[in-house]
Amino acid sequence: MSSPSIPTLRLEHFAHGRAFYALLLELRSVQKTAPTFHTHDFYEVMLIRSGLGTHYVNGEKLPMRAGELLLVRPDDCHSVYGVPHGAAINVAFSAESWRRQSKILNLETHFALWESAPLPPTVMLEGEALARCSHAFESALAAGITQQRAAMGLGLMRLWESVIHNLIPGTVPETNADYPDWLARSLWLMEREENLHGGVPRLVELAAVCPEHLARVMRRDLGQTPTQWVNALRVQRAAGWLLGTQDGIETIAARCGLANLPHFYRLFTTRYGVPPRRYRLQERQKLSPDSSVRNI
Repeated sequence: MSSPSIPTLRLEHFAHGRAFYALLLELRSVQKTAPTFHTHDFYEVMLIRSGLGTHYVNGEKLPMRAGELLLVRPDDCHSVYGVPHGAAINVAFSAESWRRQSKILNLETHFALWESAPLPPTVMLEGEALARCSHAFESALAAGITQQRAAMGLGLMRLWESVIHNLIPGTVPETNADYPDWLARSLWLMEREENLHGGVPRLVELAAVCPEHLARVMRRDLGQTPTQWVNALRVQRAAGWLLGTQDGIETIAARCGLANLPHFYRLFTTRYGVPPRRYRLQERQKLSPDSSVRNI
């Protein structure tokens, strides 16, 4: 919570009713000035494009460098400074839309961990991961300049997909007393795309137990077979890709490990009540209700 001496920035002052607010941020030098702290009523994600910087947040002084991805929560009391010529892309969006996304993707557990952490979730990116994330940020920045609702809605969903995809592997799960540590860690690692694509055989490898024991423990503690659990996760991830990418449905099905398209359609429709194409259209229209959605 912010104190009377610490201002709270409000999204309505920047976004003016649009889906998000994006800007290319020049990091200021702190050689002769003290940090100017603030909180806000929105979430923001930041990708450091160049230079070095310092993130003063929640009483800590954290170094920043090019390639760092940060998720800043509304109650984080922070200020960002850097060397001359340092730059970052910052995208701010409403707390309501971010929390709604967690429900759409059934990722409330991950979001709760990010929310309760003492410091903002942060991950260093490099190589292909950095290139893809940079493209998502730059696309959001370009869409923000156009101020076209459809482009902004699609840009925000692509950005969310990239941010979530990169933050999940770096999040450390807490021990869950309801089932064994080895199972908790295995299920967490299955969130990674390369593991998810491998399906149940990959889950068995990560668990390092025999298939029969894995199935017995999952039925006992989760009420699901390994196949049921993996398919549910695949469909959840497919829902995110339908919203956050322009990929065709066949490509998305194959990406999550469900190359049998009729089987993918059955699983998806059972989970969401509508087939994938209809789901993509409906959810995108919720974000941009007054715009037609093309390229679905």
